Amino acid sequence: MEDTDTTRSAATYAVVWVLATVVGVAVAGFGALYWVLPAYASYAQGAASGVVLRAAAPGLLLVLLGLAIWKVTSTVVLYRTLSAAFAAETAERLNTESMKSDILAVIDERLADMKQDTQRTRRLVERQGSEEAADEFDFPGN
Repeated sequence: MEDTDTTRSAATYAVVWVLATVVGVAVAGFGALYWVLPAYASYAQGAASGVVLRAAAPGLLLVLLGLAIWKVTSTVVLYRTLSAAFAAETAERLNTESMKSDILAVIDERLADMKQDTQRTRRLVERQGSEEAADEFDFPGN
C-alpha cells in the first residue's frame, strides 16, 4: 500500500471521527444543558427525585443518543477504513495477472522439457530400430 493511500485512509478516519465526536458532543451537550442541568438545579433546591428524573429524562436520552452517535459512527468509519485498506493491500499483493504470468511461464518451461524428452526418446528408438534392422541382414561368411 502506498504512502498516499495510507495517509488518505488515516485522514479520512480522523476527519470522520472528529465530525462524529462533534455531533455526539453537541447532541449530548444540548440534552445536558436544556434538561439535565435544570433538573439538577431543581434537585439541589429540594425537588423530589421522581420529578427531577421526569424532567431530566429527555436530556438523559439525548446524552445517551449523543454517545451512541459517536460510538457507532466511529466504529463504522474504522471498519470501513480498515476494510478498504486491507482490500487495497490484498489487491496489490495478489495481482492475478502476475500470478497468471508466473503459472504460464512454469507450464511453458515444463512443456519445453517434455518436448526435449520426447525428441530424445524418438531419436533413441529410431537409432535402436535401425541397428536391429542392420543385425537382421546377417551376411554369410562373417
